[in-house]
Amino acid sequence: MHLDSYNEELRLAFEFQGSQYYHQQKIHDQKKHTLIKKGFLNSSSS
Repeated sequence: MHLDSYNEELRLAFEFQGSQYYHQQKIHDQKKHTLIKKGFLNSSSS
């Protein structure tokens, strides 16, 4: 498993969500919105 940072003394791991994460999320959201517009998915707010 890859972690961005790990402090052995504190036994604390860090995983930063960098720009690559947000880019993939944006692509996923765009595909989801396209499916909603075409009627393949329903949109609901919670």
